[in-house]
Amino acid sequence: MLKKFYPMSDGKNPVREIFKRLNQKQMKKLLYFSASWCGPCRTFGPIMDKISQSGIPIQKVDVETDLELVQSFSILNVPTVILVQNGQEVKRFSGVKTEQQVKDFYNN
Repeated sequence: MLKKFYPMSDGKNPVREIFKRLNQKQMKKLLYFSASWCGPCRTFGPIMDKISQSGIPIQKVDVETDLELVQSFSILNVPTVILVQNGQEVKRFSGVKTEQQVKDFYNN
């Protein structure tokens, strides 16, 4: 099951705190921006769950509740997947991909 990214609740610099939290466990991970009302997200969710179970770190971000993170990454479409390494965006894609395409995106 994908880990939920919970929104900020303190008064600190939200972007700095978000990047700090991103780096706490893994240096490289996928951020998966999704919404409950999004049809393609409902199709893509099980694929991302399966990839997460294979050992690739994925952080699910709900665009309805995690507004600071959505704004800091300028998310305009869902689903969007961003590869983050050392707190920095490396690359991204929007839309539904196959399991192998996501694994290739992470590994290459």
